[in-house]
Amino acid sequence: MGRHGAALVLLVGLLRALPDDLPAAVADMATRFHRELPEACVRAMTTYTPRNISTARWERIQVFVEDATAIATPRCAYTQERLLVICGRFVDWAVNEAGLPLRADVVFRPEVVARYVSHPSLNLAATTRRNYRATLMRVSEVLLPDTPATAFKPLSAKDSMRPYTPSEEVRLENWARGQKSPERERNAMVLLSLSMGAGFWAGEILTARHEDFLFDEDGVLATVRGAKARYVPLLAKWEPWLQEAISDLHDGDFVFGDPSRQGSRNVVNEFIQRVGRTSKMPVPQTNRMRATWLVTHLANRTNMRALMRAGGVQKFENLARLLKFVPELDTVEYRRHLRGEANR
Repeated sequence: MGRHGAALVLLVGLLRALPDDLPAAVADMATRFHRELPEACVRAMTTYTPRNISTARWERIQVFVEDATAIATPRCAYTQERLLVICGRFVDWAVNEAGLPLRADVVFRPEVVARYVSHPSLNLAATTRRNYRATLMRVSEVLLPDTPATAFKPLSAKDSMRPYTPSEEVRLENWARGQKSPERERNAMVLLSLSMGAGFWAGEILTARHEDFLFDEDGVLATVRGAKARYVPLLAKWEPWLQEAISDLHDGDFVFGDPSRQGSRNVVNEFIQRVGRTSKMPVPQTNRMRATWLVTHLANRTNMRALMRAGGVQKFENLARLLKFVPELDTVEYRRHLRGEANR
């Protein structure tokens, strides 16, 4: 951006209503960014409406986000659409939640990016967090080229594998039951019953339909379709939750989100980020819910082969991480197990 770059960055959010006292060279360069944007970028900026940011919050940051991505897009390997989505969520968090000023030289600093991608409310897998960080850091490099390089801590999957404690599980149940509308309560109940009751991944929750669940005298049997097709019996605790949640739906209906929706990869995360929760309750995360389901079965001594089948895995790469959450046996039970008497 040349020697006017620092001045230009301070104008992010003002490029369509420039101050009158700008030096002519800076003003010309500022307007040129919008004038020379490719048609695809302009189309993305004029049609994009975020799904998980309220209208009031988006109106506060919209021009700022569009200016930042207009400057960054020609200098990145990312599309305008991708930058709008990722930067929109990031700036919403930084300004509307973290309370930072609407200034590019503050919001896009590497340490702010690091705080964001590590924040538990993001509710994303470690791989996705790394992708978000790489994208935001490229925008940061474009907007703040003189900022020293930053060494980041590795984003591991350790936290996402930590099951919920019994008290956290109760708080999540209260969260689900405390939603402000029947639709939100149904979605929250389906989310908990399928992830903590049957170990569904988020994508499997999205594709589950009403006819995929059999209710009989033996409980509830869930049919999972797709690449990891299988049958999963729900834990008894969650059977009445699921039965109540989907009682008004019909065959062909999706059980999560709009029953007649056309599909979206982000419906689960959008729902979690959109609904309210208290500061004392844990962040709902599908990975942690699935880990809770796995640890429950390990503690209940479920046959390992059956558990792997129900979990849709061929090998337990994360078994060591989960075993530390399984309660230890007392001396008597320990001896009975090692003698082979536990199941007699």
